[in-house]
Amino acid sequence: MRNGLVARGIAGVVVIAAVFSLAACTPGTVMRSLAHTAAGTSFSSAGSETYPGDSGYSESGFEPVEVSGPTDWNALQPCGDVVEGGAWALVSTFPADEIDNAGIFPFCGDTFIVDDGDNYVSAVATTTQYEIFLLGGKLASAGWTLASDDFETLPLDGTGEYVGAREYTLGDQTLVLSAYDNGVHPASLTLFIDFYSPQTQALGGAQT
Repeated sequence: MRNGLVARGIAGVVVIAAVFSLAACTPGTVMRSLAHTAAGTSFSSAGSETYPGDSGYSESGFEPVEVSGPTDWNALQPCGDVVEGGAWALVSTFPADEIDNAGIFPFCGDTFIVDDGDNYVSAVATTTQYEIFLLGGKLASAGWTLASDDFETLPLDGTGEYVGAREYTLGDQTLVLSAYDNGVHPASLTLFIDFYSPQTQALGGAQT
């Protein structure tokens, strides 16, 4: 189903409608509501100095959420009021150590059980370009291979749009990192961390 494509978007996605239109062919294009109950402190550009390009929103559907690490991976809160597949499940092969060591601390997570059986778990974090690059190095050191990359390295412009994604593979496992500009200053990203493996496929028989 993935066939080398990123899970949450493709280059040139600039409006939420376009992202929704890809939902039938990419496994991670479900846009979830703002995680009001996530641990940490939410912040946005509202009420602060306005900077050129600040939009105050993100196509990710999330506002920035600041979380102090390390992550309690066994207790991630749902990312919205409606859970598409089930509560977050920490499978044994999920690269939690590499993510923690890159300073990326998710504030919510869900499990997605999909019709074609390409089930996956997904965590969401507020992060920076530097931390995404750092995570790439941690993954490479752990044996992961960068399989596809359309991640834009240009400075964020505050538009709140899709920035790009990277897909990593290790054997029969796939990790997709999809990033969106948060549209605020200081610049930050919402990062979707989608993980596919035989262990996530088995979740389909364990949840309803």
